[in-house]
Amino acid sequence: MEFRMKIFLLLLLIFVLILPWSSLIISLPTVLKNNPQNLHILADSPLDINGNAQLAAQASSGNGQPATPYIIKDKIITASATNGIYIRNTNAYFILKNCTVTNTDMIYEGIRLSNVTHARIENITANNNSIGISLESSDSNTLIGNTANNNSHGISLESSDSNTLIGNTANNNTVGISLESSDSNTLIGNTANNNSDGIQLLDSIHNTLTSNNASANLHDGMAVSWSDSNKLTSNNASANLYDGIVVSYSGNNTLTGNIAISNLHDGILVSYSVNNNTLTANIAISNYNGIYFYQSDTNTVTGNTAHGNDYVGIFLDLSDMNTLTGNIACDNLYGISIWACHNNTLTGNTANSNTHGFTVGFGNNNTLTGNTANSNTGDGIYLRHSNYTRVIGNTLHGNSECIVEDGCVGNSKINNDCGNGNEIPGFTWALVLVVVSGLSLLAMAMKRKEKLLNFVLS
Repeated sequence: MEFRMKIFLLLLLIFVLILPWSSLIISLPTVLKNNPQNLHILADSPLDINGNAQLAAQASSGNGQPATPYIIKDKIITASATNGIYIRNTNAYFILKNCTVTNTDMIYEGIRLSNVTHARIENITANNNSIGISLESSDSNTLIGNTANNNSHGISLESSDSNTLIGNTANNNTVGISLESSDSNTLIGNTANNNSDGIQLLDSIHNTLTSNNASANLHDGMAVSWSDSNKLTSNNASANLYDGIVVSYSGNNTLTGNIAISNLHDGILVSYSVNNNTLTANIAISNYNGIYFYQSDTNTVTGNTAHGNDYVGIFLDLSDMNTLTGNIACDNLYGISIWACHNNTLTGNTANSNTHGFTVGFGNNNTLTGNTANSNTGDGIYLRHSNYTRVIGNTLHGNSECIVEDGCVGNSKINNDCGNGNEIPGFTWALVLVVVSGLSLLAMAMKRKEKLLNFVLS
């Protein structure tokens, strides 16, 4: 009995001692969740690693080989007046993962790699820095599943080649993801939304961008400038306040299967670009212009869809020697329009249910062959001050007017079908000359006959 009493008194004493702290213990998870700054007592110091030896010293495991890379993980760093994690001059294999890096003054970078190869940056949160994750002169690295929000630049590559970025998120930055003077990089499944600009390529070649999402940005979704031979495939650039995808001063780029919906200006804009940019099977819906070429020559546009845009479905402006084949432009104000353009070829395109189907203005030597323009409320084909235009074998049913010419010289209209029994046969200016010559000869013959008759009567 005495033993039980001692046990009771001991438990009572423990309870009395713990009671004053119980409310703090219970509320601690909520306090930490609602006030992340209270975690500073757990924070790690910033890392500054220069060379393989210092990399090895900071690693928790591994030996820097491909199969057994160094591992640095689980760091929580709030930096001030310095970079959060700065690694430079390494070529050993390493993984940096599961870290959180912020910067109190937003002047320095969260993760900075300089002259680094063989790094894998995984599951990093780098918010509120100057640059969330930065690669400078760093090649053959992999960034996967990282988050870089609320920075000046979310993820930045500068003079960095052959890197792979997969499934990263860069939202609410000035620029989401940027590549400058960086070649042969691969970007797959990244998200860059709600930035000023989503994804930018500047002076960068041979990069591949696939299945990325760059939407709801204040300027452009994806911008390729002064950059050649890049491939953009199956990306989504929608609901941006300027253009969905922009290619400017660039050549030999390939855009395939991209989606540009509800951008305030153009779905896809190609400007000041020459030499074989190719647009294939892209979709541009509910923009101001669907696909717009401005001062861009020798490009190929095949199998694209431009539907329900406010102004023009596919628009060539001051652009020469382009080829448009098999595109569909319906339910726009203008289906397909080429303006002040020369030597363009349009074959097998469809422009139905617009106000105007095909419009060609103030250009020379353009060719429209085998196109379809049906059920437009205005003209099937409208030629305005468009000279030496060849209009051959087009189907033009159910329009208010079939083919309209205004101030044109030397056009050829051959075997176009207006759908109301009024087929326009071969019509050339040579035929006009033949007809005029025949009428002149007939007039001369009648005049001779009249003179002969008067002579007989006299």
